[in-house]
Amino acid sequence: MKRLFIACVFALATASAVRAQVVERPEAFDSAGQLMAITPSIAARLQLLPPAWRITGQFTEARLFATDDSTFVMVITRPGGVVERYAISPEERVYLRDRTSTLPPSFRVVPRELGSAPGDRRRFIRNQTLLGLAVYAPAAAVALSNDGAGQTALYLLVAGGAYFASATLSREMAITEQQNSLALHMATRGAAMGLGGAYAAGLEGDGRAAGVFAASLFGTAAGLRIARDLTVGETRAAGFGADVSALVMLGTLLATDADLDGSEDLTGNGDQNDGFGRAQVAALVGAGIAGYPLGLAYARNANYNITSGDIGTLWVSGAIGALAATPFVVNSSDPRLIVGATTVGFVGGLVAGDRLFVRRADHSTGEATLVTLGAVAGALMGGGVYVLADRDTKHDALGLGLATVGAVGGVLATERAFPPEADAGRVASRIRFNAAGALLAASGVRGTFPIARITF
Repeated sequence: MKRLFIACVFALATASAVRAQVVERPEAFDSAGQLMAITPSIAARLQLLPPAWRITGQFTEARLFATDDSTFVMVITRPGGVVERYAISPEERVYLRDRTSTLPPSFRVVPRELGSAPGDRRRFIRNQTLLGLAVYAPAAAVALSNDGAGQTALYLLVAGGAYFASATLSREMAITEQQNSLALHMATRGAAMGLGGAYAAGLEGDGRAAGVFAASLFGTAAGLRIARDLTVGETRAAGFGADVSALVMLGTLLATDADLDGSEDLTGNGDQNDGFGRAQVAALVGAGIAGYPLGLAYARNANYNITSGDIGTLWVSGAIGALAATPFVVNSSDPRLIVGATTVGFVGGLVAGDRLFVRRADHSTGEATLVTLGAVAGALMGGGVYVLADRDTKHDALGLGLATVGAVGGVLATERAFPPEADAGRVASRIRFNAAGALLAASGVRGTFPIARITF
């Protein structure tokens, strides 16, 4: 009898343990099954609210798991590896699905444990190998050796090492499209900034090569780190800000009596112009560095969605703006006036492109390419009309004006023939204010009169 009692107790305990075992399956937040983790930047973008979103303070990422009994568990990872869990109701699950489904298609997050997408990994290895051949290896060879044999050996070692280092790194960490893009951009611009910074500091020869080597490697590492939680559009906007800042600074320097032709060649060893050329180059380097956070702030603070294709259309509108300014100064004998006018036109074109293209639609990369081709084709047609209409006399202003009109017409025709998706917007841009409801609420009238409505 005693043995039978012990056996019954053991059986009941075993059954309870089996029933207590809970199996949790990872589940995507969105209905498309793409968003497996929410990072702080995604949470801020979606403006998630309690009770479904109870996370406060710093966290690394949040994940969602479904259990066998149709309940859901949120798992939050804090800095330092601390993990927190809390259950959410089916209604809260629906809220999270609806909110995350408003993310634009350009927003892409690759969970760390899932690794890189195969295409992203291959592109990263390809880009880093090409950088090794064109940037890392030549700079290291000049910086570390003074004889031909040593430079050749260093070039071959670093060029080959770039491939194996990038291949190893891509296996150890996830390389997203955003990281790949920004790492390449910051590596190439970093090489130019390293050369300019070394020149501004008065270094020569191997010192400048060392600046190129160090700055390009730092740019790659910084791009991989910064782009971890960025969207594709934010990544492109950051690089766009750096390029635009440097171009505008260059135009400003040339338009304000800067004589770059009289300064020393950055790759030379002489010193024809102490201080003046170095100050200019330092200003260019500083503008390029400051442009990255400025471009990122533009993408994050705008109350409308910015995609990678939108950034491509901004380059087109900026170029058309610069072209539109040339008819007014083409006959001027002062090159500073020409450079100043095209710089102002470029900036004006960017502003117009932001208002006409970026705010109203979300362009894909392919659509931005079509807009570029449409602008070029329209400008060529405008030039062709000028040649047919004015064969004998030469009016450069008329030709440039017709090219500008043709470029604008080409862009408009392309947008009409291949209309992009409407702008996905952000929460602030989806708020519709009801003036009548606000007036009635202020006067104390009770009833169902909404002051504002949010559309999704």
